[in-house]
Amino acid sequence: MSFRVAPATSSQISLLAFIGQSGPHDEKSDHLAVSFIQGYIMLTWNLGNGPRRIFTQKPLVFQDAEDDVISYHVQVIRQGRTASLFIDGKLNVTGNSPGDVARLDVVPVLYIGGHSAMNFSTLPHDLPLHSGFQGCIYDLQLKSGSLVIPLHDTKGITGRSVGQCGTRECHRHSC
Repeated sequence: MSFRVAPATSSQISLLAFIGQSGPHDEKSDHLAVSFIQGYIMLTWNLGNGPRRIFTQKPLVFQDAEDDVISYHVQVIRQGRTASLFIDGKLNVTGNSPGDVARLDVVPVLYIGGHSAMNFSTLPHDLPLHSGFQGCIYDLQLKSGSLVIPLHDTKGITGRSVGQCGTRECHRHSC
């Protein structure tokens, strides 16, 4: 999975992406989640033997000296038990999930950004502490091996408070 992210504020604890199943989860529910934790990017994955979490080594800077928002390219690679987190093409951190299971078995449910009306209480362990992401997530790409998974043909896409990055809601129509 890869995408670009530009948060509106660094003081949020929010969900960037979640791949898992719908409904309630427990400590053994397979999932993969990317979170924004007050400037850090966190990757959490569970292959059935408990969650593993890895963080960027330091918080990312999201505004330059002129207060312009800086975006970052986030890439997650998982192969077997090993997952790696890359920021702007540089390996930031890698880790192995507990146990010996190497498959991520999920019903293909994908959340991007996690809107504020989402029921976070059904998500695994510490993810209910998250809120909906404030900022821009774009250029999302999902791959499985050499197969690129097309998202534009996916059924069941819904959104809330979704708009074009850098454009105000009142741009085309007066508010």
